Amino acid sequence: MRLKIDFQFTENSIPLDYRRKFLSIMKLGLEKVNPQLFAELFPFK
Repeated sequence: MRLKIDFQFTENSIPLDYRRKFLSIMKLGLEKVNPQLFAELFPFK
């Protein structure tokens, strides 16, 4: 499975922690779409 996401940055360089930001967006989307599954996968939140 491939997923394409377009990011817009305020600077012309890519932040070193771009993977962390991507994961944060994915978790936020999962939390909104399926809160029960999110709670099972991430019980510490």
